[in-house]
Amino acid sequence: MPNADVETFDGAFFGYMDLTIEKAKNLYQQDRENAEAAFFLAAAYAFKSRLNAERKNWTKAIFNGKSALKFLRVGRGNEELNPELLLGDALYNYYSIWIPKNYPLLRPVLLLFKKGDQQLGLEQLQKVAQEAFYTRTEAQYFLVRIFRSDENRPAEALPVAEYLANTFPDNAYFQRTYASVLYVLGQLDRLEVVSKQLLDKINQAYPGYEAISGRYASYFLGYVYRLRHKSPTQAAYYYRQTVAFAEESQHQDSGYYHGALQQLAQYAVQAKDFTLARFYYQKLKDHSPKKSQYYKDAVKYLKKNRPSTAKKTKRKDKKN
Repeated sequence: MPNADVETFDGAFFGYMDLTIEKAKNLYQQDRENAEAAFFLAAAYAFKSRLNAERKNWTKAIFNGKSALKFLRVGRGNEELNPELLLGDALYNYYSIWIPKNYPLLRPVLLLFKKGDQQLGLEQLQKVAQEAFYTRTEAQYFLVRIFRSDENRPAEALPVAEYLANTFPDNAYFQRTYASVLYVLGQLDRLEVVSKQLLDKINQAYPGYEAISGRYASYFLGYVYRLRHKSPTQAAYYYRQTVAFAEESQHQDSGYYHGALQQLAQYAVQAKDFTLARFYYQKLKDHSPKKSQYYKDAVKYLKKNRPSTAKKTKRKDKKN
């Protein structure tokens, strides 16, 4: 989770899921009413589906998902496992509506499945987050993700994000997600503390703390020092760290990377370091989407301030 682009662990992950399926199938074939076996089959197939979807292996994701749904139906009715199995229903209800809205190419495939209910899915997720044992944390993760990004309701994401960050204090993903919710809500005091904790753990090489978390934390601290502490020097320091972390993880398409470059370019202009300003604006032009304001600002500056123009401006400043 800290870096979804890393595929190093995919083989081991799929291996463990396949082993789960093998053992659970043996139990299930001995007793077709074994709800626990059905639960683990549903969960293992669902996890395979999710990672395949992350890797854009849509056909595998769909077939794994159908297998998960089959075993979810088998397990229903067992009171002890009902809250666990409800996670599958909740995610199905929510995302069967969300996916076709956001991925139109998958609409024909989803016609093979029954229609879900987004609001019911959210209510079911909240129930799982409160009552389940195995799947509680997973449900809480999805609640934060949905409220923060998909539904744009960050205030509702905050208590769950805070709970996860406090319950799992050395989990880089939960900590940076909590920081991102604080950033969206403008809670700069807590944001500063959490972001510094993230950077400290990266410096100490805690497992899971790497460049992506560093990009988040550095950008947030640049923002805090620019707006709250009114310290351009410290803000620029953290924005430079943002750029370095983004380039280390090869996430030059990140909005935080673009925002940091723009701030650094503006600081360079204010300091009349036009060579440095052009350096940052050129990077911004190279890596930001052409329709974005970042790109337009970079192009405008670079056209208006060609190297010869910048030298003339410097000479005029010296005369003045």
